[in-house]
Amino acid sequence: MLLGVTDVARSMAFYESLGWKKSPAGPAGFAKFDLGGYALCLLRLADLAKDALAEPSRDSAFKGIAFVHLAKSVNDVTLILE
Repeated sequence: MLLGVTDVARSMAFYESLGWKKSPAGPAGFAKFDLGGYALCLLRLADLAKDALAEPSRDSAFKGIAFVHLAKSVNDVTLILE
């Protein structure tokens, strides 16, 4: 799951305070917590909204949450979308 947040570092510190371990991989401004077959990924709300072609406002239908399925190959994408 992708969770858009206003402050990635502060949100990352919160989840780490719960004992969750951040994955060492990932670009700046992005945090990934592996949860045994699932993951919680944090990124700036504005960046997630841009990717979703949405506005990150309180009145928007976009709430800053997205679900992701990682395909093993490019060819699997069509099968997943069907």
